[in-house]
Amino acid sequence: MNKHPLNPEAPKMMKRTLLCVLACITSAGAQTLEENVKTALAATEERRAGVMKRQMDRPYPNDGFWRDENFALGCYYNSQKCAEADAAMIRLRDVVAREMPGNLHWHAFILRRIYSLYSSKSNTPRMGQKAEKAIVEIMEMYLNSHYLQPETLTYDKVNTASSENHHMQHMVSLWDAAHLLAKLPEYKDRRFATMSLPELTTRLDGFMKLFLRERCTKGLLVEIASPTYCKYTLSALYNLYDFSEDAELKELADMFFNVYFADWGIEQFDGVRGGSKHRAYPGKASYVLDASDGWPAFGVGRLSMHPGYSCALNTAWRPDPLVAELVLMSPKERGSYESISRRCGHMGAGKARPDFAGKHLLRYTYHTPGFIMGMSMVPPLTNKNPKNWAEISSQNRRNMLLFNGRTKSRIFTERARPKRGSVYNAEWGVQSKGVMILQVLDKKYTHSVRGQSIFFSHTLKPIRKDSWLFVEAPDAYCAIRILKGGYTVNKELDGHKREQGSYYVLDEIYSPIIFEVSEKGNYPSFEGFQAEITSNTLRRSANSLTYASKAYNNELTLYTDYSKKPEVNGTTVDFNPEYGYRSPYLNGTFGESIVTISNGDKELVYDFEMDKAKAAIAEIPKQLALAEETE
Repeated sequence: MNKHPLNPEAPKMMKRTLLCVLACITSAGAQTLEENVKTALAATEERRAGVMKRQMDRPYPNDGFWRDENFALGCYYNSQKCAEADAAMIRLRDVVAREMPGNLHWHAFILRRIYSLYSSKSNTPRMGQKAEKAIVEIMEMYLNSHYLQPETLTYDKVNTASSENHHMQHMVSLWDAAHLLAKLPEYKDRRFATMSLPELTTRLDGFMKLFLRERCTKGLLVEIASPTYCKYTLSALYNLYDFSEDAELKELADMFFNVYFADWGIEQFDGVRGGSKHRAYPGKASYVLDASDGWPAFGVGRLSMHPGYSCALNTAWRPDPLVAELVLMSPKERGSYESISRRCGHMGAGKARPDFAGKHLLRYTYHTPGFIMGMSMVPPLTNKNPKNWAEISSQNRRNMLLFNGRTKSRIFTERARPKRGSVYNAEWGVQSKGVMILQVLDKKYTHSVRGQSIFFSHTLKPIRKDSWLFVEAPDAYCAIRILKGGYTVNKELDGHKREQGSYYVLDEIYSPIIFEVSEKGNYPSFEGFQAEITSNTLRRSANSLTYASKAYNNELTLYTDYSKKPEVNGTTVDFNPEYGYRSPYLNGTFGESIVTISNGDKELVYDFEMDKAKAAIAEIPKQLALAEETE
């Protein structure tokens, strides 16, 4: 068994197949939770080995930079076909030298990973000298192609640019390139744009520290739970943990990943994340890839050969056992609870990027052993003149109901995809526990919204009774009411084949929709659930809708003319609470230093020292000036 290139002292692991390990983890009652955690973490290297063997033998995708990078990772890991891997690295250098691809930030940080794992400077040298030189030259060309000013790396620039995953892949690639070159004697006195390498690496370290602090204390990523994009952001950030020589930065990266996967872990079934999602594009990729984020670290969900997981598979980072417990404990053990968080995505008038004041976006998720339902609750804010939402927040938001069971069936609302571009800030609503009301927003609030539909997975068979649609899932019942007009059932939406299931396309685009879902154990039968739903109180006026649930003893009001914010039990929803995270397992005050992860009497308390972070950034110019004087 190969030594881990980032930890050559790691003990050799007993050989066993991945299938046996997963069977051991998932066998009911076979192990305690603590034993499951140990087994899952111990199998991390074996999961990696299986994928690296496949990437060497049948690299994915079939061509391009990602193909060569995954092939090289597989070859160097297995210490086979290394000459072919070297040739691939040289080929990539030649492409960059010839045309400097605009998407190089998707690859530079992966190339740095290959270099740091397998060059002559690593613990497991397997690259040839020409291949090493090729990657060094790519790093040099990358830095030379980006004109950096010191002010671009200060505190007020931490906020995300137009695309969060692009921005972070780019910034980590700059960090990687600067640090890689700074360790080579021939680059000691080189300057890039306006900065020396020592100045550049110092500023980039400070930038990354503040980025991690900001995100952990202010709701994590803006591209919330995006099935498409989160993996790219995370992939780049693994380099900060694996290759930073700054102990503080490495610790912050470790804390970031633990907070991220705690947040992820408490709203998933077998690796499939529930709750609302942003930038969830219509189509199969969005539907499938959300099951792969937890596979490298925890062995749950779906194995993916997608290059977005290359760094996750090749990192030395391991989750804290407490976080692994939250992921691997059964939904029944986790129980029924609310997970509420305040998230960033609001632009503020005249701003070019999210203002990170965390205004107006309250993410609400309700978890039970049988279902997870969640939505991003927002007030009706115009998205044109002024533009109140960053596109990476408002694009393709998906409010969703996920059922537990073998197929992980789901129900969500979705708009027809425009011929060009995407849908922005499409709907608003209110949720409390298992009850949700939502509605498409008027045109002055939205962009490219055409129509409204409700998607049902193919395993769900809606039946109609007394103006309601009723659905039976493995462990839950759901009721849906469209308040105005009827619907048309389509297997496709707008001519585009989508997920396997049916779309109920509304006749009235702005009709409010009521959802109520409950676990089966709360009722003697499906008919009993239906009888209670049809007896619940529903009041409508010219500008409002109020629905009262007997099961949850709550009353939700949505003002259908957008004149007021929604209400729960007569209290206006607070979109800007003091807390950043609130649940039995993850808690913290928005923008404050302390974030706590807990499970019963077990607790992780992270101090992100926000005041210290801001002061440290301000001191960087003084520190650099003093260093130059000393020299």
